[in-house]
Amino acid sequence: MKSLSYLVLLCCILCGKTLSAQDQYRLEIDTLNYQSRSGGTLLFPASNWDPFQTAQINLGFNFPFMDTVISSVKLEASGRLVFDARHHYWLDLNTIAWLRAAPGLSSSPVRLIRESFSNGSQKVILQFENARFDHNPSKAINFQIWFNEHDASLSFHMGPHDSIDVQNLSMGPFLAYSKLESLNPLKFEQYHCWYGSLGQLKDTLVENRSFNAFPNYHLNGLWEENTLISLIPNNGIGQAEIRKTDYQFIPTRDRILLPEGQFQYRICQLNGLCLEEGRIQESLDLESLKPGLYLIQFAADQQVQTLKIQIL
Repeated sequence: MKSLSYLVLLCCILCGKTLSAQDQYRLEIDTLNYQSRSGGTLLFPASNWDPFQTAQINLGFNFPFMDTVISSVKLEASGRLVFDARHHYWLDLNTIAWLRAAPGLSSSPVRLIRESFSNGSQKVILQFENARFDHNPSKAINFQIWFNEHDASLSFHMGPHDSIDVQNLSMGPFLAYSKLESLNPLKFEQYHCWYGSLGQLKDTLVENRSFNAFPNYHLNGLWEENTLISLIPNNGIGQAEIRKTDYQFIPTRDRILLPEGQFQYRICQLNGLCLEEGRIQESLDLESLKPGLYLIQFAADQQVQTLKIQIL
């Protein structure tokens, strides 16, 4: 069964095909040393790894994009992270770190943390301590990879004072929040988090002609402390816009999760026709929207953020 899972995974990677919502398989990350055709490696320790102790994990990030689908991720008692694939979501290993052509990450102490919620779901955190990248081995950073079971998402987070030298990375800086596309019912056209120094970030994203990974997406995210970066690809060339913001909005399967506080919201068609507006907190339910493209604006404390989504 495990070899079959790897075969399905390999076909997804090499063929670039997404699985349908009806397809199901289980990927067990346990003593997994998978090497793609492009030479990337994802190595997790053996099954006797104590998930609550610091361990060594070697990661290489030179992967092609993986059109892998997941609906949940569970941590088993043996320390295995198990993904169950039932829905159409992206999980690409480049999302863990945007290092498509970079040498990769050297060995780093990793701590696995598990947080449980009242609804029975859990968040699994891989915390990398004093990680060093091969292209700049003298600099150590701390970062985390989050696996959120409740919305089947994977995200990448850095400390507020950590930064990455992206000058030598052909595909730019780091990217968080991996769930980009869903057949049921949303196709998200934005939401990425980019990190790096401002000058290097603008140079990398604007001048790099090879930035063509997601040509149809508007990319948003938080840079350092409360600075919003919007990247709108234009014929494969990114255009970076920087402005201040204090809020982060996270799309899930059928709603948009909101930060703490109360927000004014407005749902409009692309032609400017306003369909719905009001005040809301915690989350905005989108199940009532018909298929089509929409602009959703959130406002609080004289700040406005716009999300563009497509209901399929």
